[in-house]
Amino acid sequence: MRLIGGRHGDTRRTEPWRHYGAATVAVAATAVAGARAVEADSAWYKALRKPLWQPPSWTFGAVWTPLYATIAYAAGHALGRTMTPRQRTRLISSLAVNLTLNADGSGCSSLEEAPSPPR
Repeated sequence: MRLIGGRHGDTRRTEPWRHYGAATVAVAATAVAGARAVEADSAWYKALRKPLWQPPSWTFGAVWTPLYATIAYAAGHALGRTMTPRQRTRLISSLAVNLTLNADGSGCSSLEEAPSPPR
């Protein structure tokens, strides 16, 4: 890590913020993509027979927000701990797959033209 000396002997670590910032941007983009893919107010979704144990819609935001914040923190922390370019590449690839599946999984669960159940 590179330390930058500022006025009055100010030494702050700047590089870790890049790791956390990059992870936060990636996770925020996933959250936006996932939220845009879901139309909980659509007629199709409202017409679905849902189980009695399905939680109210407000709980999804209450659960996904801290979950995504935790993913961003863990990814930024892990990026700061990687020692080799190979480790960093593997971590970034794994995170990209995870976030892609998270964003796409939201869309897959609310397809406008879902197949009809067998009769």
